[in-house]
Amino acid sequence: MGSISWALLSLSPHMATKPLVSASAVPNYWDPSVTCREMTTEEVEFCIRKFGEGAAIARRAGF
Repeated sequence: MGSISWALLSLSPHMATKPLVSASAVPNYWDPSVTCREMTTEEVEFCIRKFGEGAAIARRAGF
């Protein structure tokens, strides 16, 4: 739980004000009165690419 708290506290202010996105238009987990914007196909593909790049970096680092 501590690492999650640290990650949330480490967010830059502009990140906290951007519209929330999700794979589909669903209520926000922490604030159900807010509906997340559905990601475009291009945004999903971008996230998949970035996840793969991050996994490759972690593997090269020995994880």
